[in-house]
Amino acid sequence: MIPLQHQARAAIAAIDAAKTPLQKHEARQQALNVRADLEKQLGDDKAMAAFKAAQPQNSGGMWNGVPRVFHMVRADGSKPTAAVAMPDGTKVVPIQGQIPVPENQVAAMTARGWKRANDVINDKHTAMRDPARPNA
Repeated sequence: MIPLQHQARAAIAAIDAAKTPLQKHEARQQALNVRADLEKQLGDDKAMAAFKAAQPQNSGGMWNGVPRVFHMVRADGSKPTAAVAMPDGTKVVPIQGQIPVPENQVAAMTARGWKRANDVINDKHTAMRDPARPNA
């Protein structure tokens, strides 16, 4: 396959060398086709460059460099209904009894009586009600 730059040069030479109107028309059509192919290739190259420049995502679906967020629940099992004050002074509204906590504030929230939601779900020593209803 001939590279597109060579095809473009050949098309321009064909336009210059054409003697009849039909030859000129065919040479122009060839040049327009090569131009469209070149534009598509340049667009594809720009898209590939943007793809390569994008930051990769980790397996958690978070962009690298962005703080991870953990969902925490109260250790005593109660569900907060009002906004919860974070260690940095911001307030977070709980959703279904859970609050999103940035990774750098997890230790402080654990000291305040909160647990990571996954720790509560996976804790084998948590007593279940009788009858056992884990999702109630």
